[in-house]
Amino acid sequence: MGTAELWSVVAVFLAFLAILFTIMLVTLNLQTKVTRNDLTKDVGEKVDDLKTGLTSKIDTLSADLKADMDALKKEVVYEVSRLDARIDRAEQNLHNELRFTNQRLDTVEGKLSQRLDSVESALRPIADTLMVQSLNSFSRQPALAAA
Repeated sequence: MGTAELWSVVAVFLAFLAILFTIMLVTLNLQTKVTRNDLTKDVGEKVDDLKTGLTSKIDTLSADLKADMDALKKEVVYEVSRLDARIDRAEQNLHNELRFTNQRLDTVEGKLSQRLDSVESALRPIADTLMVQSLNSFSRQPALAAA
């Protein structure tokens, strides 16, 4: 076997290696594309599942929040109504107390007026007597001073 034949065998071998290398590259490229497509598909599905799950959770939380707000609103309305009724009762009690106090004051004023009238009537004769004595005493004083 000569050099030319050897080079010919080497060239065929190198061509065969180049073909094998090209086939390997094409296969690797196809596998990469398939893997990338699979990963893209898996990631897309997982993103869609995540979106669906999040949307469902948001909807659930939103419904729960609305229900809680409605319950709180009802409770607040109930408490305001209850407090309003208590205020009305307290106001009515105050009016009743004021009316009762006014009646007691009127009664006390009437009794005091009657006592004052009775004291005045009891003191009138005494005052009249003292006045007469005072006038008598005054009328005698100039006579004493002249004597």
